[in-house]
Amino acid sequence: MVVDPRVSIAKLVVVDTVTKNFSLEFPGRERTGRRQGALGSYLNRIAIDAYLHRRVVLLTNRVASVTRNGVSQDVNVGGLTVGRFVSKSIRLGREGGSVYANLEYPTRAGRPVECKLSEKGFE
Repeated sequence: MVVDPRVSIAKLVVVDTVTKNFSLEFPGRERTGRRQGALGSYLNRIAIDAYLHRRVVLLTNRVASVTRNGVSQDVNVGGLTVGRFVSKSIRLGREGGSVYANLEYPTRAGRPVECKLSEKGFE
């Protein structure tokens, strides 16, 4: 990753849908190892840059529905590779006309912390 010197003063970097380009570049199960390796290398470079330049990095990611043994569950795309570089994970969801945010990792006493997003921010 080449960092433009004009950007080095940035204190917040947002990477939208961090796994999308890796899924497009390395499609299919047979390329999973290469995809995860490239993703891990990319995330490592982002982490080093964040540490060296004291910046916050916000990653957004996708969730996929996977069915195993007849049971459907949501999984984070990128799995453990992304998880190793994440210190906090917030899942956004909708219920009716409201958007909710649940702190999933780390959780308090194993339960998500629920808050509502509105025009006022987090409630």
